[in-house]
Formats: sequence, structure tokens, C-alpha cells
Amino acid sequence: MPFIKSLIFQISVSVTLFLATALSQPFHFSGREESMFFLPAGVGLGIAWRYGNRALIGAFVGLFIYYTTLHNLELWVALWTTTTWIFSVYFALWGLRLFIPDVLMKAPLKSLLTFFGFGVVLAPLIHTLLDLPMVIPAGLVDPDQDIRIFLFLYWQGEAFGALLLTPVIFLAGRNFSMLYHGDYVVYPKNGREKIFWLSLFSLNILSTFLWGETHLYAGISDQLFILFPLLAWSAYRLGVTFSSVAVFLTCFGIFSFYAFGFGGTPIPVTEQEYIALLTFIITISLLTYSVAVVTLERRLETSRLRYAATHDPLSGLLNTRALKDRLESLMKDDAGIKPELGYLEIDQYEEMRRHYGVSGRNMLIKRFGLHLNKILSPSCEIFRIGAGEFAFISKEKGALPKSAHTWLNNPEPYRFEWEKKHFSIIPKACLLPVTSHFDSPHHLLELASAHVNRLSKGERGLTSIDPMDDGVLKDRQIRVKWMGKIQQALADDQFRLLYQPIVSLNEKQAAFKNNNRMQHVEILLRLIAEDGSLIEPGIFMPYAETFNLMPDVDRWVVSKALHLIENDPMLRQPETICAINLSGQSINDMAFPEYILEQLKNTN
Repeated sequence: MPFIKSLIFQISVSVTLFLATALSQPFHFSGREESMFFLPAGVGLGIAWRYGNRALIGAFVGLFIYYTTLHNLELWVALWTTTTWIFSVYFALWGLRLFIPDVLMKAPLKSLLTFFGFGVVLAPLIHTLLDLPMVIPAGLVDPDQDIRIFLFLYWQGEAFGALLLTPVIFLAGRNFSMLYHGDYVVYPKNGREKIFWLSLFSLNILSTFLWGETHLYAGISDQLFILFPLLAWSAYRLGVTFSSVAVFLTCFGIFSFYAFGFGGTPIPVTEQEYIALLTFIITISLLTYSVAVVTLERRLETSRLRYAATHDPLSGLLNTRALKDRLESLMKDDAGIKPELGYLEIDQYEEMRRHYGVSGRNMLIKRFGLHLNKILSPSCEIFRIGAGEFAFISKEKGALPKSAHTWLNNPEPYRFEWEKKHFSIIPKACLLPVTSHFDSPHHLLELASAHVNRLSKGERGLTSIDPMDDGVLKDRQIRVKWMGKIQQALADDQFRLLYQPIVSLNEKQAAFKNNNRMQHVEILLRLIAEDGSLIEPGIFMPYAETFNLMPDVDRWVVSKALHLIENDPMLRQPETICAINLSGQSINDMAFPEYILEQLKNTN
């Protein structure tokens, strides 16, 4: 259905354009005949927008046959005309996108009517202006057909057609593209497409040289129409000033090519006409610069904001928002495609942060993101969705590259080097189908995260998940519940410290000596339950380790233990030695020793 709707829209636009150009030529019946070109061109270029260069080649061949048969044009003339039209109009589809407001893109049919009404009002005025003396240099007028150049005006003085051609063809192609891609700017994406367009442009220039009958108006008007969309693109990619200088030199070069006879017999141009043409060229250049400055800065800022909204600033990968939007789209899609979601988690992320600091952690994320991009692109979309969490979406089941399968199942870890130190990264990964069985992207990601968390530390290999496995999700919910309890206990001081003597089994080395003084003491941690009972550390500490909360817990223990020793006379005895158990996560934390020293300074 989308294709049929867009095809109907293309035909309606082409018919409207045909009627518009015909009605704009009340004194030239040949204008109606020439405007028939737009009917096949509008449909052909719209289809080419969707189906690429193959359809464009078909349109090229069809138009070439059209010009050589129905119009009886010479070979090189037909070749020049065909390449000029296709090249210029097709490039205008995306080049002039930079100069058309976004509001017009949201309502292409209304915009079409707006341009139509605009042209109806201005067509008589422009025809009148063209007939005024000295408005257009006489050297640019063909006395046989009364053809003039006025900015981008074409054959038969088609003022109305020129006003309507670019926006209407563009809006038609844009509407067609929105149904399939949603892209805002289309440009050659790879080397093959660049070669294709370069070849087409070279063919156009070659046919211009080989066309024996040189026309100044045709050379300037049509080749400028080709170059202005290219200018818009270069302004977007290379900068406004560079592009404005380029268009001035190009305009002047094309004029010199024809006026001084480099392309054939020179056309006589008076000094007054020469000045008028230079004024025209400078005006176009300044207009290009002013329009580009106003519009491109806004569009570039919009592009930057869109990029920032969907990309992770550290790794350059797509972010969680982009992942959820993509998953929502895939879960609603009923086209039969079965994409898969891959979920990766770096076990040692927090350990890496504490061992190497923030700079080392950031470099790890950047390099690991590049590593994933190298392995999984271009068949997968890659996302960074958490501190040490990544995700990727393959287009369909079984589409994961062989190199990715090999790496994800390879027991050798990814090796990271920072400040002449080596660190081994062992990501845990899982793969699950993206289906409508899940209520939301959050449900899907929660299941993937729960499955990865169940894997033992250091366990490696890409495992597949059954979306019907609720046991994984229940386990995840229990873990998250305990994480909330531990965080709340830290905030509300819902932990309690106890201590007990460490007693030797040898009676001669009893712990209580000399008036019940203790020589060795172990400080213990308990979590206060809602009913006031005390929960053993063996119950809640595994969850604290899973969510990297042990450094926070150990900091609480150190701080409270020092205050306990300070206020308890039995623990303050000189011969009493107190022992506190610390986790490996805290030992590997570079900032933890400094924290202990700071707490010692703050206590007596």
C-alpha cells in the first residue's frame, strides 16, 4: 500500500506540473509540448529515489529514447539534455532540502498548492519583467525562440515552470522517501555511488563539448542548476564561505567558457552586457552566502541536537533512547522479519574504574565501543545503554556475522592496555528474539540483563534466551528488590555493627585476661529487617556484590566502626586489636585507602 499511495502521489504531482507549465505558456504552444517531459520524469525520479541507481539508469534510457525519437534530437544533444535533466533534478531532491523549511516537509500536499498559487500570481509578473529592456543582457537572448535566462528559467521562457519545478519535484521525492526511509539528507553513501554520479556528470560535460551548436543560455542556466544543488551539499559539508566562493568562480568560468569561445564560436558580448552578467553572478554568490548563513547554521544545530539526543557522548554509539525507539518499532512491525537483540555486560567495569580512575574507564569505553563497531558493523546497530552495558540489534535471526559469533564465543578475553598496564575484559553476552511477546522494550532489556547477571563471573559464551522463561525475570526482580533494600539501609543507617572476641582454642591463650580485657575482636555487620530482626551478611552481601554496592557498604562499616571503637571503653584498650572484613571490590578501589586515612584523622 505505501508504494501504491506514493506512486499515485507521484503521478498527481507530475500531472499538476504538466498543467502548470502548459498554462504558463499562453503564447508558446511548444511550451506545452516541452512540459510533457515532467510526466515521465516525475514518476521516474520518484521511483529512483526509493530504488536507487538501477531505476535512475532506467529513467535515463527512457528519456534518451524519448528525446531521440519524439523530438528527433541529435545524439549528443539528446545525451546532453537527458543527463542535464536527470542529474540536476535528482540532485535537487536532496541538495535543496537544506534551503526548504521543515514545516513544508510535514505537509507536502499543502506545500504543493502553495507553490502552485505562488507561481500563478508571479508568472505574469515575471513574463512582464523579462520583456523590459536591459533587464537581461541581449547576448543571453535567442532571437529565434525568444528564450531568456532569469536565474534558473528554462526553455520557452518557462518562468512559472522554473518556479514550480524544483520544489514540486523535491516534495514529491521527499514524500516518497518518508514512506520508506525517513531520511532528511541523501547523498552518495559509498564509493560505487560516488563513481556513478561522477561518471554521469562527466558524461554531461563531455556531451556539452561535443555539442556543435553552442548556446550560452543553455550552458549557463542548466549547468548552474546542476551546480547549485551541489553547492547546497558542499555548504553543508565544507562550509558556507568555501561554497560561496566556489559558485562565483564556477559562474564566471562557465560564462568565460562560452563568451570567449572555449566551447565553440564565441558569442559577442558588449561591455555593458559583460558588467550586467558579472553583477548577476556576484548577486547569486552573495545571495547564496546570505541564505546559507541563515539556514545552514540552524540546520547544523538541529542535526547536532538530534545526534546528541540519540548518541552516547563517550563512545559515539547509539544510546538507550535510540535503542528503546528502535525496539518499539521492531516489536510493532509485522513484516515477518525476526530481528535479534544482543546484550553485553563488562564484569570488571567498576573494578576498572576504581583501579585506573575516570580517565582509564572512559578510554575503556571508547576503545571497547570501537572494537564492537569493528566486529558487528555494518550488519548490526550498536548501542551503549549503561555504565558497562552494550547492546546490538541484528537485522534478522541468524544474520549475526561469523566474526562476531567467533569473538563472542572465544574464551580469550579482550585485552585493554592503559598506562603501561594490561587489563583483561571478559564481557558476558546473551541473544534473544525481538517479538511482540514482550510488553515493552523495558521488559525485553530487563530479561536480557537478568539472564546476564545470572551468569557466573568470568563465564563466557553467547547464550540464547527463551522469551517464555519467566524464571530469569523473577530472579532479576529479587535482585533488584535487594538492591533497593541495601541502598535504603545505607541512606537510613539501617545497618548494625556487632563485635565478638576472637578466642583461641588453646585455653592458655584465652581471650579474656586481666579483668576481662579482649585482645582480639572481630567487628560484624548485620542488616536490620522491617520487623527489627537482624539479617546475616551471607544473605544480602551477594546482591551487594552483584550491583557493586560493597564499596559503599564497606565505607559505612569503616566510618561506624571507628566511632564505635572511640566510644566503647573495652575496644579502646591499647592491647585490643579489632578486625574488619572488607570485600575485594573495596580493596581494588584506588580511593578507598584515602577514605580510611581521612576517617582516622576525624576520630580520636
